[in-house]
Amino acid sequence: MGELRNFLFLFLLCSCTQSKFSSSVQGVQSTQGAQAASDVLSPQFQCIAYKNSLGIWIGVTKNGQAFYDFRVGAGGAIAEFRRFNGEPSSILMGPSYPGNLTDRVIQQSLWSFKVQNPNPSAALLQKMGGQTPMLNVNQAGSATNTLTPTSWVEVEASTCTLRVFSIPQSEWMAENQNWWNSAYAMASEYKIVGDGQLRVRNLIMPLYFVASGALVNGQGTYGNQTTLPDLTLSTWVPFGSEFQYAANHLNSGGSPDWYYSLGNLGQNNFPVTSTYGFSVALDGKDSQTGFNVGLVFGTKSVTCVYPSKVTSCAAENISFALTSLGSDGPILVPNIYIRSAVPIGTLIDKTYFIFPFEGTTSSTETNLEQLAGTLNGPKVYYPGALPTQDAFINKIQLLIHKGATYQSDNLSPLAP
Repeated sequence: MGELRNFLFLFLLCSCTQSKFSSSVQGVQSTQGAQAASDVLSPQFQCIAYKNSLGIWIGVTKNGQAFYDFRVGAGGAIAEFRRFNGEPSSILMGPSYPGNLTDRVIQQSLWSFKVQNPNPSAALLQKMGGQTPMLNVNQAGSATNTLTPTSWVEVEASTCTLRVFSIPQSEWMAENQNWWNSAYAMASEYKIVGDGQLRVRNLIMPLYFVASGALVNGQGTYGNQTTLPDLTLSTWVPFGSEFQYAANHLNSGGSPDWYYSLGNLGQNNFPVTSTYGFSVALDGKDSQTGFNVGLVFGTKSVTCVYPSKVTSCAAENISFALTSLGSDGPILVPNIYIRSAVPIGTLIDKTYFIFPFEGTTSSTETNLEQLAGTLNGPKVYYPGALPTQDAFINKIQLLIHKGATYQSDNLSPLAP
């Protein structure tokens, strides 16, 4: 427990009663038969899963000192992500508006640009900046804090793994639900690996789409639909003002040589095949000595899986690209664009890494590219093509059977 004293000090400081799960994970220099090499935690890192009065957390130490921790909230979104430099400091973007729990979080966001509100109110148009309101369901919940219901949580303390199963179903703008309703089975897995990286795997399956006069492909539409006309799946990662640059490449000395400041991030959109498989939110003061965070999404295109074949997704007009935005800090958003009909029951499987690290060196670029190279690329499984040997995917059917009712940003009551 000595290595965790910084976390324990934090718990006492905030007067939170906390309890850890059955064990913590210490880095070892061995490979176990059930573990892939990338799953082995490096010797200088240790992680622990715990819960307190605020929720369920995973904490990471480096060389015995608190390094970072995160809390998983409504729907399985990452509600808090903190670095430690003597005391905790959030790396996520600051509060968007008072009391909102669903925006400045790390989450999956779903869009259909071809499902539109036919008669938006003036107030809604103003909120949308004059754009036509479209289908948008987020992992955490709606803009007015209608939180996504969570079904259950699994914690494997022996491997520092956390899984959350939920059913996002609330439109970001509640007025849109006068015109349609949709829901998605979602499973999220968080695991600490390698040099303290957080590996995140998300499964997303459309469950239903019911139109009540919505414009679908420009036509007024009613009733239960068998497909969505299109779907964009975004991984939304908003950073705070401590980070003032986003770099897509570092030179041999560890300095960024393909980077953007907040003022010129705009809405850059790069196919992942034209990138090095990552983007790094850089410390605004000194990236070579400060605390930086890499978002690693890989360089491989999406694979489409049918019952009778596995193929590229060129015929389905599916692409995978990085969008970068600027606000208080960088917002990094890898997007999967499906510009064709998506049958209800299609499963999207995507994995990425969040890689916090201190300073940049001559080996940082190599480390990031190697990590990117371990990712196989997202997969789209069409109905009838789900693999039967993947235990995580198999639990989607259990989620559909059980449903989800627990609506809270604090998931600790669901922890085993």
